Amino acid sequence: MKSVYIPQDIKITITKKKEKTVLQFKNANGVISLIVNPCVLIFWKKRSRLLYLVPKTKQSTPFLGLTQKSIVSILNGLARGWSEKVSLVGRGYKYDIRDKVIYLNLGFSHGIAVTVNKPTKLTINNKNEFLLTSLTQQNINQVSFNLSRLKVPDAYKGKGIHLDSDVSVKLKEGKKKMY
Repeated sequence: MKSVYIPQDIKITITKKKEKTVLQFKNANGVISLIVNPCVLIFWKKRSRLLYLVPKTKQSTPFLGLTQKSIVSILNGLARGWSEKVSLVGRGYKYDIRDKVIYLNLGFSHGIAVTVNKPTKLTINNKNEFLLTSLTQQNINQVSFNLSRLKVPDAYKGKGIHLDSDVSVKLKEGKKKMY
């Protein structure tokens, strides 16, 4: 059995449809829903603000940790949000943001347009950096993964799309002159 404390400013709603249990977390920042695996039973103690997670069978114990981590991630997202800084490193690499679409010029013969789904917000930092923010970590990870695969950082010069969460690229030395 595991438990999660729900802060006072977050309202929780539990609905059961057939075998599915849906948890809905709501506060001033937004609303996030989570579909819980049927192997996990949920009990809500309103006075102590604790959400108890209990496995149905012994084999469903691994789902407890996954469900608990998902709930904690949602609570962190509602409290302070998740963010990721994206940097374009390279001469002539540019971006433009219009209506939830990022237009990228990455040195290819054509521009690239990437559409960002609704809950993710885009903020311009400077001409080579922008910030992705969202209530859920999954949205941030998906968008940043899609962006980073467009132009992987080069091992020799470091050109490409760099993410704040990634470990910086270690540059190789390159050729040496003999004389």
